[in-house]
Formats: sequence, structure tokens, C-alpha cells
Amino acid sequence: MSQQLSRRDFSVRAASVSLGMAAFAAVLAGEAPSARSDDRDRRSAPADPADAPPATLPPLEDLLLAALIQRYPSEHLTPERLEGIRSGLRRNLDQGDVLRRVPLSNEDAPAVLFRAWRNAD
Repeated sequence: MSQQLSRRDFSVRAASVSLGMAAFAAVLAGEAPSARSDDRDRRSAPADPADAPPATLPPLEDLLLAALIQRYPSEHLTPERLEGIRSGLRRNLDQGDVLRRVPLSNEDAPAVLFRAWRNAD
């Protein structure tokens, strides 16, 4: 049975996964923050990731990629494949931005109309 996930819950989960991945990458790189700076960051960080300033959030394609990795974990997701998925997400987001710039009203019909063809007999 599939569960419905609200947009707010999705954004919170995606942001937490993304921040977790960033922290994991920092640990791997040997740049783990000390306990003192971690306590200071917790006090200054907003309670809800949606309330964080936009400049501190990672790009949307990274959040979506993190959500995909969490939802569909696989050993087949190599760094090259992940980069391909990230570029595909970026391309789709850019195409969505272009489509959103076209003003539409309720009177605009779909671009493709289906009309069933019947033979004359």
C-alpha cells in the first residue's frame, strides 16, 4: 500500500537527506565539525528547513536526487550514473521553467487533441 506524502514532508525529508549527505561527505573528506560548532549551528539553524533562507539550501536537483537515492537504493548507482541522473533532473527542471513562462488561461486547449477516426462503412 502506498502512502501519500505531503509536499512539506517531502521537502523536510529531502532537505534532511541532503544535509546528511553533505555531512557524510565532510566526514569522508576529514572536515568533520567539532562538537562546539555543531551546538552553535543547532541553536542558529531554523527549526523547519522550509524556513531556511534560500541561499543555504542546496540546488533542487540535488534534493530530488537525494530523495531518489533514499527511495530507491541500489548498488548499481555509480557516481557516473548519479551524475547522469542529476543532469537529467536539471534538464527537466529547466524545461519546466520554460513551460511555466508561457501564459495560459482556462480557454487554452491542450496541444494535442484526440479525435477518433471512423471508417465511412
